[in-house]
This record gives sequence, C-alpha cells and structure tokens, in this order.
Amino acid sequence: MLFYCVEPNDARIGQDKHDWHFLIRSGFAHHVAFPHVDSCLAVVCDLGGGRIFAGHINGFYNNDFSANSHIQAFNAMLGQIGSAAVQRAIVFGDTNNWQVYLNPAITLGCLNVTYMDSSNPASYPQGVDVMFDIDSGQVKLMPYQANRNFKAAAPATIVNLYTVAGINTVLCP
Repeated sequence: MLFYCVEPNDARIGQDKHDWHFLIRSGFAHHVAFPHVDSCLAVVCDLGGGRIFAGHINGFYNNDFSANSHIQAFNAMLGQIGSAAVQRAIVFGDTNNWQVYLNPAITLGCLNVTYMDSSNPASYPQGVDVMFDIDSGQVKLMPYQANRNFKAAAPATIVNLYTVAGINTVLCP
C-alpha cells in the first residue's frame, strides 16, 4: 500500500491515503511517498519494534509565515509521536531550513540522524519527491514532478533509514 505524506494544509488530506503524518508498522510491503518537498521538510523516524513515523513539515504551518512556522509544525508532528523514542531518523529538504529554524537531532532526542540536503538548484529546481520503503528502509529521491506516478519505478536508493548511524549530511546528487 502507498501512503501519501503531504503538507498539513493539503486539500487531499483524508482522501485516498493522504495525510501529513503516519505511524505505520513494517512487514506489510507499505511505502510512504512525499510529493513535492521544497521549502518544507519531511522526516521519517524509526521508532523501533518495526514501527516508523513519517511527517511532512510545511514552511507555512497554520498560515504562519514567520520564522517560527517550521518549529511549530515540527512540534505538532512530535506531538503525534507521543512518548515513543526515536531510534534513528532521516530529514529531507533544504539544509538552511533545518539549520536556521530547528535542529531535528536535538528536538528528536536522537543521535542517529541523516540530513538529506536537496537544495541543489541545478538538480532540484522545484524540490524533490521522496519514496520510502518501510520494510527495507530504502529512501529514494527524485526531482519534483507534478502528478508523479509513485507506483512507477523510482531511481536508486540514496540512503537506508535502518543503517543510519551518527549525525551526517548527504548532499543529494
């Protein structure tokens, strides 16, 4: 099954497996697609015990256009995790957004975080589309394409959530 993790204000939330956050168990061949991550941030957290949390953090949460918007959205997302401990995480988006507005490793209380920097305008002029395979942990990244068919083959894996160790940044090609 394919779950679509979209911005919190997306009109498709509640329709056809679209939401801005998901708590999902592995072992069922599920995937999470993040369409159009640009000024937003997206995160996938391994909560252990075969559970992952996926969230899409938009830059204009609750129509707030201030510098606090990202952290407000991130805190709202963390409220969905509850007391679960994050074992490792991958954060996608523009490096400046997470460095300026929040520090996910500290906020998540996790020492195993990979930041995937997709701010290269030559490769990703309009942001990225991300596909995450829950069972294998594989993360695939592609330049944004309007109305992308996520069920079609995606490019090679960039990183694997389940092997993230330490805090590092991957500059997406």
